[in-house]
Amino acid sequence: MSDRAERLLGWYVAALLAFLALPIVVVFPAAFAPDPTLNFPPRGFSLRWFRNVVEQPQFLRAFYVSLSVAVVATAVALTAGTLAAFALVRHRFPGRQLVELLFVAPLIFPAIVYGVAMLMVLNPLKLQRTVLGLILAHVVITVPYVLRTVSATLHWSGLVPDILKESSIAPFKKARPEVSIKLDISTNAVMYPKMLAAKNNPVISGGMFNDIFVQKGIVDGLWEKPNDEWMPNKKNIPAELMAPGGFGVTFQLTPFGIMYNPDRVEKPSSWADLWNPKYKGRVVMWDLYYDAYIAAAVISGKGPSVEEGIKVWAAHKQNIGAWTTSNSKAEDEVARGEMWLAPHWGAWSEQARVQGKKLAFAIPKEGAVQWSGHMVSVTGFKRPVVELTQRYLDTWNAEECQLAWAKKGFFGPVNRNVKIPPEMLKSEAVMTAEDAAKKLIRYDVKAVGEKIPQLKALIDRTLKV
Repeated sequence: MSDRAERLLGWYVAALLAFLALPIVVVFPAAFAPDPTLNFPPRGFSLRWFRNVVEQPQFLRAFYVSLSVAVVATAVALTAGTLAAFALVRHRFPGRQLVELLFVAPLIFPAIVYGVAMLMVLNPLKLQRTVLGLILAHVVITVPYVLRTVSATLHWSGLVPDILKESSIAPFKKARPEVSIKLDISTNAVMYPKMLAAKNNPVISGGMFNDIFVQKGIVDGLWEKPNDEWMPNKKNIPAELMAPGGFGVTFQLTPFGIMYNPDRVEKPSSWADLWNPKYKGRVVMWDLYYDAYIAAAVISGKGPSVEEGIKVWAAHKQNIGAWTTSNSKAEDEVARGEMWLAPHWGAWSEQARVQGKKLAFAIPKEGAVQWSGHMVSVTGFKRPVVELTQRYLDTWNAEECQLAWAKKGFFGPVNRNVKIPPEMLKSEAVMTAEDAAKKLIRYDVKAVGEKIPQLKALIDRTLKV
């Protein structure tokens, strides 16, 4: 997008927001007007209407009822949704997927259908015009939101600390019992700004980030160079798998291919299968699926370019039936059969499959795109802290931890000396370091990271209109 076009778009967005906010500009001052009818601009200043609310018992009763319903429904929904999420994510039991579907069912039906259904349930119980009935109706509709939000957080955040505590922290502390290690589990998008804001007075000395955020950190001067002496396992990683720039050390990878519902479609063999007319409206996409656009550009002979891939997808956008905002939502939509396929990461597809979701993963014949997780050491600390941090991070590439990433998370090990159990290699999501170095498609993550706002705008105006 040219600078002029960006400025015009900015002015258009500003004008649109101003238009949407215009009613507030009128209504807010009118609340302080003394007149019984609406006049703008107001012909004076008065608090009569606020005093009138306090003096009218029917208004106060309505306010207290609304407040009671909000407080109690929120508390019950948070408690029930969180407990349900723990049960569904952390435990396996017969009928688990059916239970999950029942929890989210209220979101599927139109509001009018849900309202009539609640009335039919509450009426025989004589709760149709009671505060308790209102609370129950609100709880039923809010629990699914809590369940989905907490479930998405629990699965990944639970996997990471479990693996690190068992296969990384425990052996490291056995050799260095005086060292304390604290894990702060969050997403790249949440944690990186916090670390950048604390750059001059850092608290976190190291962590794991994806390809794009590693490159952002290089530009922002946030990372410390890895020391080969402190990170001896680094020499066992194929050079092709390492993060460009020399600051991040790769510790896990997964191919980006196609996730699908085996009850709805046959196993995809090509990236072009996503564009099959019979899958019209059945492919779920995400703005962050940069790898999908890379693959589209590659199979079209245009090289690993996100921009070119978006243009290729434009000719097939009728197949996009939904836009998602998280891994778990995409997995749920495909598993429930609402959508049938999605470009997706192999490790997350397999994690969802072993949870009981109806999913499978395939690597197209043209190849999968490489996604990598990288460990980084943060600048701003004294040398002893940097050394301890890097020595600890190096345990992530030790055999015990590498096997744990593969067995529990379906991430391919990057240490070429780690032998993957034969049964794990039956999954297309798990690859040896040598196979990944030879077969996976790689792209310029630094260039992509620098253009994310422009790419988002291109997706919006090319694929979402």
